[in-house]
Amino acid sequence: MTKSDEEREEKEGIKEFFKYIDTDNRRKTYQAEFESLFHFIDRAINGLKLIPYSYLSEKLSKTEEEEVQANARKSLTGVMKVSMFKSFDSSIYTFRKRIEKYELFLVNFEDLFFIHKKIAKPLIIQKAMTRYQEEHDEDALSLIFDEIDKFNENEEKKKKADSSYKLQCTYADIQHDHYNVENMVVL
Repeated sequence: MTKSDEEREEKEGIKEFFKYIDTDNRRKTYQAEFESLFHFIDRAINGLKLIPYSYLSEKLSKTEEEEVQANARKSLTGVMKVSMFKSFDSSIYTFRKRIEKYELFLVNFEDLFFIHKKIAKPLIIQKAMTRYQEEHDEDALSLIFDEIDKFNENEEKKKKADSSYKLQCTYADIQHDHYNVENMVVL
């Protein structure tokens, strides 16, 4: 479509939109379109798996603690879906930013889970994503591993200062056969 075709189509759209002097008639005419748009977005958001938050639901055999966590994460994903819809309702810009952040988080979660067979603590991912927003030229996955190294160094310092300190792990190694991975693949 040429630039002049686009301009002509835009002018025709504006004329069509404003052809009704009575705003109630115009509102009725376009209400179905607006409602279908909201319905489409609602269905899309409800269809999100939010795997980085719900992966424990796909674990085949869970400990009691993992079962509690999986149920809590189901509630969290519900809240996140409502929050996403509200951000769409308030501002397309806000909605787009939320989707972009989630996409980056999802891509890195998938790389860690499916390629490196690891699940990193959310704090590690969050710190790396914050750094990524400031350091766009860096690879996000490299920043995650860098944050893991920093966390481990700090843990070692704490252990050195206090021999009774129990070291915390920044990630867990996983085995794919412990999960229903077919349900975890997003695309």
